[in-house]
Amino acid sequence: MHKLEELSINNCKIGQIKESDFSDMNKIRKLKIRTLNIQQSLDVNPNAFETLKHLQVLELSANNIRELPDNFLCTLSGLKVLNLTENRLKTLNNLSVNCMESSELEIFQFKPATNLYATQQFENYWSHSFSGLTSLKILNVSNNQLEMLTGDVFKNNKNLKEIHLQNNNLFDLPEGIFHGLEQLLIIDLSENQLTSHHINSSTFLGLIRLVVLDMGNNALTRIDKDTFKDLSFLQILDLSNNSIGHIESGTFLPLFNLHTLNLAENRLHILNNEMFNGLHVLSKLTLSNNLITAIESQVFHNCSDLKDLSLASNQLNEVPLAVQDLKLLKTLDLGENQIATIANGTFKNLDNLTGLRLIDNHLVNITVGMFANLPNLNVLNLAKNRIRSIERGAFDENIRIEAIRLDKNFLSDIDGIFATLTSLLWLNLSENHLDWFDFAFIPENLKWLDIHGNYINVLDASHNRIAEIGPMSIPNTIEVLFINNNMISTIAPNTFVNKVKLGRVDLYANLLSKIQLNSLRVAPVLNDEHTPEFYLAGNPFECDCSMDWLLYINNSTSQSTTTIQQQLPQIIDIENVECLMPHSRSSPVRQLTTLKPSDFVCKYDRHCPTTCHCCDIDNCDCEMVCPTNCSCYHDSTWSTNIVDCGKQGLKQLPSNIPSDVTDLYLDGNNFVNIKSSDFSFARNMKSLYLNSSNVERIANQTFTKLFTLENLHLENNKLESLQSSDFLYLSSLKELYLHNNHMTDIAFADALKHQMQHITLGRNTWNCNCQNLEMLMAFIAQNKNSILDYNEIIATITMKCNNFLHVGSGGSATMPSEYLPILAVVLVLIFLVVILIIVFLFKDSVRMCLFSRYASRNCNAATKYNSTAEDTGKLYDGIIFHSSNDYSFVLDNLATELEQLGRPGLKLCIPQRDLQQQQPEQPEQQPLSHHQLVELTRVSTKIVLVLTKNFLQNEWSREEYRRKFHDLLRLNGNTNKLVIIEENDVTTDAEFDAELMPYLKLVPSVRILTCDPYFWQKLRYALPSNPRCFRGNQYTIDFPPMHPHEEYKHSSSLYYEDEIDGTYSSGGSMGTNPKSLLGRPTHRTNEMLLRPPSDHIYSSIGSEYHAYDYTDRFSMMQTATNQLCHNKCKEARIITQTKYEV
Repeated sequence: MHKLEELSINNCKIGQIKESDFSDMNKIRKLKIRTLNIQQSLDVNPNAFETLKHLQVLELSANNIRELPDNFLCTLSGLKVLNLTENRLKTLNNLSVNCMESSELEIFQFKPATNLYATQQFENYWSHSFSGLTSLKILNVSNNQLEMLTGDVFKNNKNLKEIHLQNNNLFDLPEGIFHGLEQLLIIDLSENQLTSHHINSSTFLGLIRLVVLDMGNNALTRIDKDTFKDLSFLQILDLSNNSIGHIESGTFLPLFNLHTLNLAENRLHILNNEMFNGLHVLSKLTLSNNLITAIESQVFHNCSDLKDLSLASNQLNEVPLAVQDLKLLKTLDLGENQIATIANGTFKNLDNLTGLRLIDNHLVNITVGMFANLPNLNVLNLAKNRIRSIERGAFDENIRIEAIRLDKNFLSDIDGIFATLTSLLWLNLSENHLDWFDFAFIPENLKWLDIHGNYINVLDASHNRIAEIGPMSIPNTIEVLFINNNMISTIAPNTFVNKVKLGRVDLYANLLSKIQLNSLRVAPVLNDEHTPEFYLAGNPFECDCSMDWLLYINNSTSQSTTTIQQQLPQIIDIENVECLMPHSRSSPVRQLTTLKPSDFVCKYDRHCPTTCHCCDIDNCDCEMVCPTNCSCYHDSTWSTNIVDCGKQGLKQLPSNIPSDVTDLYLDGNNFVNIKSSDFSFARNMKSLYLNSSNVERIANQTFTKLFTLENLHLENNKLESLQSSDFLYLSSLKELYLHNNHMTDIAFADALKHQMQHITLGRNTWNCNCQNLEMLMAFIAQNKNSILDYNEIIATITMKCNNFLHVGSGGSATMPSEYLPILAVVLVLIFLVVILIIVFLFKDSVRMCLFSRYASRNCNAATKYNSTAEDTGKLYDGIIFHSSNDYSFVLDNLATELEQLGRPGLKLCIPQRDLQQQQPEQPEQQPLSHHQLVELTRVSTKIVLVLTKNFLQNEWSREEYRRKFHDLLRLNGNTNKLVIIEENDVTTDAEFDAELMPYLKLVPSVRILTCDPYFWQKLRYALPSNPRCFRGNQYTIDFPPMHPHEEYKHSSSLYYEDEIDGTYSSGGSMGTNPKSLLGRPTHRTNEMLLRPPSDHIYSSIGSEYHAYDYTDRFSMMQTATNQLCHNKCKEARIITQTKYEV
């Protein structure tokens, strides 16, 4: 201990410090003792620190010390820091510091104990209290009840740099109390009772190095001209929370280094032009909470460096013109005034202003030009005004605006106000009078939006990046809420409780993994009211033990109380909800409707049941501890306890397997021999997995104590036999798996008297001796409905069983001849079934053969190759989408073969050949508009996609192209018309594309590989072959009526949105004019591309939206397009035919 340099004793209830306690620790430099003992005082021996010659820091705080011995610090000549705070010392005389004339003490802290005998705090410092501390640099005696100090109290402390006297009762400062303290940097006199009568020109005389002066929270009423005349280096001056009503002109002239001045919470009325003269480097000025009614125009003329100005909570009627002199101003606070109007040009010269606060004024209208002179404005606070209207373009000049507060106003319409503010990230529109809202009103990159407290009934916030919702995120008047296809991962508790009119919430395709049940609680539903409907499918739910409520949320009888059920919604798409299972060997993703309560499990490492009282000690028998290298899971009631030790390569069973285990996985190990005592601990086991563990022998009576065992997996081992004693006590056994072993006899069958549900016996080497064969056949006959692999049971003949029929059938030697007719019938049926299976498996090849030989399509009714009746008579047999780099392949191969060589020839539309318009002055081909492509696909029987690497790397990599393609396929069920021609080496890349995968896997599209030997036959088979005498005569110029569901998805989708004409008008019940999407950048993260496709059955509700009428808008375009298609295709076919014949 003699080399110890630092010692800290905390929260040790010691009663005294003895003389010998530190006798062998003479190297200590820092000693800290904090007993935190309220009941007992710490006694200090006078010679306790005598040996600590090197001590520099002594902390005796929070020890309940009432008195210190005389001269106990005299030997500590090297002491620099002394902390005696939070004790019960009454007077400074007992500190005995006067003997320390040669001491180097720099920091002295003395504060009373908090909440301990406040009346015993000392009230006066005597004249020579610090006379011995000549090296003292920091003095802190704040938070006491000092009322006065003598004039020479700091006479011998010439090295003082900081004096902290705040939070006392000082009402007077003796004249000359700080004289001679030329090293002083900080004086804190705040929270006292000092008046202007005791602060005069001599108070701070000679403090030429003073940097910080705090006199806030006192009783000052005026500041005289000479008060700060010597404080030329002062940088921070705090005079806040006084009663200052007058400041003489020229008061701040000597303070030419001052950069922070706080005059808040005083009684100033007028700011004249001379008040702040001399403050050339002032950067922060606070004048809030005064009574200012007038500010002269030149008051800030000499404060050109000012960056932060606060004039909040005054009585201003207009924005003072004086602020136009502050060209470097960054923040301006004019909140809580009486400003009613702001004229254009008011903020002239304030190019650097980034923050403007105008909260709680009397503004009524926001007009164009009001904030035009603020190009760098980032934050604008207009909350708590009386704003009723905002003129369009009012914020267009504020190109860097990021946050706007407009809450608690009277706004009823915000259409066209914020859509162009591409930099806006934060918008608060809560507690206004909005009665409808469309996310087309706001810029796409907005990250935070608050619209609660309005009158909104329908809100569509789908296809955004919303990550979290709570009670304040949604208006209480909401009836229909679309927040599908976002990134929501968190729903706060009681989010929907106060939405009393709520009817529908669409949460499809978000990132919800776990939801608390109270997060979906709704307002109580009365008997005659409709239960709110929720949509939750398309979320990656992790169905652990906290999510088992999903099973019974739609079942009122499963709830314990009616009140709880009345506050739960109805999950409409419960059958489509999928779960990621924490422990599932068969499939990690399962349909919710296939799960049982025991499937909802949580992982655990250690568990102490309520009936166990020994968990705090080792070797506790009732504590559940998960074995090493194993995984353990439990359900919410602990009735299911899964221990998974599979695939570990273990040679013996793990130790400490919980006795309450219900499902034990030991598969994939290397046990060889199973002992009779290995499972004696398991009282409640229901499933045991010993499969694939190289088990050769199971000792007798191994399973005798597994009375509750229902499933036993012994497959894929090396077992040769099992004794009946092994199954004698397995009365609950329902499933037994023994396939793929080396079993020879079935002696265990005698013990299985009850009916089994599942049994496997195949792929064993059953011995065909007479007795064993008779038992085997009898067992098979008894359990013929339970044996899953009946056809795989094979017996090895080891002897002739001439007497078997006699022994087994009671002399029925003629049995084979009696069953010959039955056997023949069975064989014929088997043959027919095999033929039908072959025909079914190769039905496509059969169809290809019939089609290529006889041009027959009679066998393909209602298949994916068949065209519906309404597809007949289309203008085109097919439209081909391809990469521009594959144009030659499409034209020379596909078009030639299908249009010219085929009989009958098809009529194809190749946009690059037939419809791309060439401009003489612009040789590049102009892409077709979205509406032209929509019409072309409508008049085409099939849509052919040539899927190549060129297509993936070029066209498909462009988000605009992908959006158009998705829109085309969504309209009128076009996914049923899709024919995909795949290049050989592109299949893998295409199937890993999150947006292509649905067309390749999930819809009835036709996929044809170019390497297929029957490529042309399959392609012709997939395309229509009806002869065409007339084309286009059954189509009008007008579009057919569109289903409201499709119209809604097209208009609201931000994920696949296309360019929309500026004259667009929804005509729907919401009455919105959606913003033009031309030129708007679309930014999507990788997570958005991997989310489920937006085209789901719940994305719209017919009652909320009307169909969109395209007739007037596209009638002229339709006529022109049809005529152009007809002429172009005719010319192209004539030219091509002539070339081919030549």
